[in-house]
Amino acid sequence: MRWQTPDAALRDMVLSPPQRARGIDPAAPRTGSPESAKAAEHAYTLVVCALQGLSEQEQEILLAYALGLSYRRIAAHLHRSDWWVRQTHRRAWETFRDRLAAYDLIPSDAPS
Repeated sequence: MRWQTPDAALRDMVLSPPQRARGIDPAAPRTGSPESAKAAEHAYTLVVCALQGLSEQEQEILLAYALGLSYRRIAAHLHRSDWWVRQTHRRAWETFRDRLAAYDLIPSDAPS
């Protein structure tokens, strides 16, 4: 497993530079192994694939929530109700979680 939760996978994908994710030091690029670079690239590709089946709004809500925005702020940005954002997030998050677990990127018993 690469991450403990779907939110951690999203945060890592957005906030971490690819070199760090691959275990490669930009100052000395030969320190990372080709195998770790391939594994990291594959993991990030699978995260993107897991997101692809969701609508753009669902993806936006997942990313915003994973990065720390509240339902209220997301709702204001989307001109929707807090309840709608909460329900949409929950459905999208469960789908995303199940896909990541199927890819073995998070534990299958990841917290709900």
